[in-house]
Amino acid sequence: MRYPALGAPGTHPVPSETLNNETRDEEMKRIRTAHILLVLLSIIIALALAEIGLRTIERLGYFSNFFKALNSAYTPFDVKTGEGLYYSHPYISYDMKPGYNIPGEVTINSLGFRGEELSADKPPGVYRIVALGGSTTYGIGLNDDETYPYYLQKELRERLGTDKIEVINAGLVSATTAESLSRLLFKILPLKPDMVIFYEGYNDLPPRMFDGFSDDYYSFRKNPENRFSWLSHSLLYRVAASGLKASLHYPNMTLLSEIWKFENMPQDDAKKIANFNSTTNAVYERNLDYIIALARAKNITVVLSTFVFDDDAPNWNSYMPDELWGKGIGQNNEAVKELAGRYNLPLIDLYSYGLGHKNIFHDSIHLTAEGDEEMADVFADTIAPIVRKEMSYKAERRE
Repeated sequence: MRYPALGAPGTHPVPSETLNNETRDEEMKRIRTAHILLVLLSIIIALALAEIGLRTIERLGYFSNFFKALNSAYTPFDVKTGEGLYYSHPYISYDMKPGYNIPGEVTINSLGFRGEELSADKPPGVYRIVALGGSTTYGIGLNDDETYPYYLQKELRERLGTDKIEVINAGLVSATTAESLSRLLFKILPLKPDMVIFYEGYNDLPPRMFDGFSDDYYSFRKNPENRFSWLSHSLLYRVAASGLKASLHYPNMTLLSEIWKFENMPQDDAKKIANFNSTTNAVYERNLDYIIALARAKNITVVLSTFVFDDDAPNWNSYMPDELWGKGIGQNNEAVKELAGRYNLPLIDLYSYGLGHKNIFHDSIHLTAEGDEEMADVFADTIAPIVRKEMSYKAERRE
C-alpha cells in the first residue's frame, strides 16, 4: 500500500511550530506535576516534623498543662475494647471504657468507673457508697487522687477508723439526669451499694435551649457512632481537631460534638434564651425522683446535695448565654431541696455553704483539687454519722 507524500493533495502536513507547542505543553504538564508532587512531599515532611516536634516537646516536659488539657480534650469514640476514653452504649448513650488509662492521671477500672480496681461483688462487711453525677463528680482536669469521691473515701476511713468503706466515682462527663438514671439501673444497682450520693445541677440546662425540646431530650442528645481513626494517635491531629481554645479552656468540647445535636441549637443567644425560658426543670426533677425511687426500692440510702458554682466567673460553656446557667442551677437546687424534704432524705446544701465565694474553682463549676478536698470534708460531716450508724446496725444483724 502506498501512502501519499507529505504535501500531496488530500493530506494535512503538521507544521513544525505546532509540534514544538505540543512538546512544550507536555513538558509544562510534567513540570507542574513535579511541582505538585514536590509541594505535597514538602507538606508531608512539614507535618511529620511538626508531629515529631510536638512529641519531643511533650516528652521533655514543656507546656505540661497544655498537653494535659489537650489529651483530656480529645476523646474519640470507638469500640469498647479499642482506643479512646468513651464508647457508644445502646442504653446509656455513651460511657467510659473499662481499662482506659493515662498513667498517673486517669484510670478507668474494669467496671468502667474512675479510680482503683474494685470487685463487682461487694466484699463482706464493706459499706459501699456510689457518687453519681457528671464532670464535677468525675473530676475533669484532676488526677485520680484529686477528685471528691477519692477524698471522701479517705476522709470517711479516717473519721470512722476502718478501711471497710468504699466510695465509687460514678461521675460521667456531660451526663444529664437521663444518663445518671440509666447508669443507676444498668451499672450501679448490680454493685449493691449501701448509699448513693447525687451531685449534679448543670448538665440538664443545655437541652432546654435547643429547638424542639421534649422530655426525653431527643432534640438534644445524639447517640455517638463507634469508630476508630488511626489519626487519633497524632498530637498534631488532636490540636487541629480540638482547637487551641477547646484544648486549653473547654476540655470536653470534642465530646460535646459527638453527643449534642448541634443542628438543633439556635445560633443566636436571643433564641436560646427564649427556648430556655419557655421550658422548666420538670425533666430534671422527674428523673431525679426516679433515681431516688429506684435506689430506695433496693434499700439504698440516698443523699442529695445542692450544686455549687463560682458566682463571679463567666459560664465555662461558651454555647450557653451567661444569664441562663446561674438561673438554671438555682432552679435545680430548689428541686433538690424539695425532693429531699418530700422523702426525708439527708441534704447537703453545698451551695449555701459558701464554696462559690472561694478561689477554689478552675472555671465556673469545676473545682480545683483543693476545692474537691474541701467539698469532700463538707460531705463527710453529714455522711460519716449515717455510715457509722448503718455499719453498726448491719454488724449487729450479722452477729
